[in-house]
Amino acid sequence: MPVNYGITASELNYNDYSTVNAKGKIAIARQGTPDGDNPHGQFARFEGVRWKAVAARNAGARALILIARDDDFRNDRLTKLAYDNSAGDAGLPVIVISRQAGERIMGLRKGTIKLTTDIVRNETAAYNVAGMIEGSDPLLKNEVIVIGAHYDHLGRGGEGSGSLAPRGGEIHHGADDNASGTAGVLELARLFTAQKPRPKRTIVFIAFSGEEEGLLGSNYYVNHPLLPLANTVAMINMDMIGRMKDGRLIVGGVGTAKEWRDIMSADAVKTFQLTLNEDGFGPSDHSSFYAKQIPVLFFWTGTHNDYHKPSDTSEKINYDDEARILEMVGRIVNRLDSADKRLTYTTAKSDPAPRTGGFRVYLGTMPNYSDSNDGLLLDGVRDDSPAAKAGLKAGDKIVRIGDHDIRNVYDYTAALGEMKAGEEYVFEVKRGNEKLTLKIKPEARK
Repeated sequence: MPVNYGITASELNYNDYSTVNAKGKIAIARQGTPDGDNPHGQFARFEGVRWKAVAARNAGARALILIARDDDFRNDRLTKLAYDNSAGDAGLPVIVISRQAGERIMGLRKGTIKLTTDIVRNETAAYNVAGMIEGSDPLLKNEVIVIGAHYDHLGRGGEGSGSLAPRGGEIHHGADDNASGTAGVLELARLFTAQKPRPKRTIVFIAFSGEEEGLLGSNYYVNHPLLPLANTVAMINMDMIGRMKDGRLIVGGVGTAKEWRDIMSADAVKTFQLTLNEDGFGPSDHSSFYAKQIPVLFFWTGTHNDYHKPSDTSEKINYDDEARILEMVGRIVNRLDSADKRLTYTTAKSDPAPRTGGFRVYLGTMPNYSDSNDGLLLDGVRDDSPAAKAGLKAGDKIVRIGDHDIRNVYDYTAALGEMKAGEEYVFEVKRGNEKLTLKIKPEARK
């Protein structure tokens, strides 16, 4: 069943399945989009195989065949198998064939096509690296301050890695993202180990793995902590702290404890040009802790032209200013440590991201990217968001939205792209052993 490009994009009023009945049949689609190869075109988001597979499955197709773009099949990028950062399968067989084979199939008047695909999953171990200084106070040593940063990066890049380089193969050094934060954890561990007297509270230093894959390492830690999570006073996260310009420093999470602004104090304002953000959620490992109602601070010096590229190299690091940031973090940790009482957790003012990727709506969910194939697990739900108002909670697993089965984050993203603000959608959710039906009205994304 030919389906042109095999794209469904309701926000663009485009649907290659609107004039055909693909239910129970094999959909045959061309690579690419109506925009051609334009990476900035309005259809660019739908060019990937994952999105075409979701569209085919939602249309009831039994399988999807993609016809290669390149005349020489060996040169087509889809002939080179590559991991796309998801363990989730597409929910139906997907294959790519040469243009010549595609022409032969399209020329058949009658015939039956049979195809099978096999997916073999190999689990690979990844490791968080942690160290600990036990507190000196007989009582306060049971309370924990976590200082963390992620140490993973993008390897040699390539499709699905998150790299912004035009082609894969070059080493992505990750000097700022996030060797700078990892070096900060090591330096603070050295300083606090030598500090006399020893800190009263226990300090855990962690280098997280799997942040670039979806906060996997920090998510694992908060569900398998070294010490009871209820005893964790705060989490300090450092991600990209090596490229400060003009003294500008961004600190997120200041709304997650009522004492944060006082602890940071006026000396920090004099030292840096601070931008303070309330929100405890964000695209780094502190989000995993805030989702567990732990006060967090997130230190970041901003993005730059070398972000997620091989050119993020060590000679571009601003070492002097990173040292000043670590001095500030050290002062904050000492103030936390010397306080008689632990921080008072507060729900921070949400700071939802601006509209990106063509999405018109906002729900307020925080997906878990490590879970797949049997629903989308939620790590958190923003307070006062449409999802929270409808009753969604952290730990819920979304298995269906309207007529669409939700197996993984790709299915969820595809469903999100079809939603309209103010319209009501039925969500089927697993909560433990319960099955719930919730109705959600998305808000327009600002």
